Amino acid sequence: MVEAPASSKQLFCARFTCPEADYERVALRKMFYRRWLPLALVLYKFNSALLKTDRRILQQLAVTDSQSAFKIEAAHIKEDYLANKDYGILRRYLKFRLSGQRMLRVGAEIWRNEQTLGFRRPAEIPE
Repeated sequence: MVEAPASSKQLFCARFTCPEADYERVALRKMFYRRWLPLALVLYKFNSALLKTDRRILQQLAVTDSQSAFKIEAAHIKEDYLANKDYGILRRYLKFRLSGQRMLRVGAEIWRNEQTLGFRRPAEIPE
């Protein structure tokens, strides 16, 4: 039987030792622009609807099952903000948003440690 590939959410939680229920909060902490992180965490706790687009992006990242898919999602975060009409002055110029660079670094770290954490890629299915 072929194992299902580990999702980035599973790898992330294994790497940063967090329960999967706390994935969004920990991922927000790891991937949000640093200067706005305290405000983002307060908003996440008290009014997470203001971070709806950020949460949607993190949910899209959570289901990726390969490093290349993770990179593609990370590369298109600007389009996600635009598609949700959530890319005004605060997001665009003051950078109150997820950081694509930080996202790529976290992705490289969790996928690099995939073998170390005991997850295995599925074997090729013979035809």
